[in-house]
Amino acid sequence: PGVFSIATFHGQPSKGLTFTPHTIRSFDAFFLYGPLHKQALDEYLADNPSVSADHLRIVPVGYPKSDRLVAGAYTRHDELAKLRLDPSRPTVLYAPAFNQGASLQEAGEAIVEELLAEGRLNVIVKLPVDCLGQSSSLATTGGVDWFSKFALREEQDPRFRLFRGLRIDPALAASDVLITCVSSVSFEFLAIGKPVVFIDTPRFFSTYLKARYPSV
Repeated sequence: PGVFSIATFHGQPSKGLTFTPHTIRSFDAFFLYGPLHKQALDEYLADNPSVSADHLRIVPVGYPKSDRLVAGAYTRHDELAKLRLDPSRPTVLYAPAFNQGASLQEAGEAIVEELLAEGRLNVIVKLPVDCLGQSSSLATTGGVDWFSKFALREEQDPRFRLFRGLRIDPALAASDVLITCVSSVSFEFLAIGKPVVFIDTPRFFSTYLKARYPSV
């Protein structure tokens, strides 16, 4: 109490969970990433008239997380060379969300196998950082060691790479198409003018969100 408190956010709003009454009450200022972020806040407040945000100072800060990506600090040719992938092939990046009901736990292996079966694509997988934790955590991995699983697949196909960097920007620059589900990474890829394919994940909304947030 008495300390001016500022909230920054993990990414652009993508899962319908960016704002809560507790979050709004707890901070004096929100640093928002841009018009989409502000629109999400406005729509949340319109849907929840009992929640007051009159005390909040709204500060548009842009999206500094992607500044280097948008500015062209990474090139497709250079990043594919680092990954030892053929630049003449179209390159698809699969970057799913980690949550239960999201595409990684629902069908991640099948999605990758379908892409590789096409025969002419480079395929890169960027796993969520949540998968770096213990594979015994059902909430973040579904009980699967995804890094070991995809590392094994990498040994079997020269067109497949498991991207191990923490910052996804080089993988985004290397790729021609992004496949994801409810991850906010989609907005970062759209910002550089490239197409995104969204995997439908109805169980994320009907089961996971309902169980974790009954009031949503």
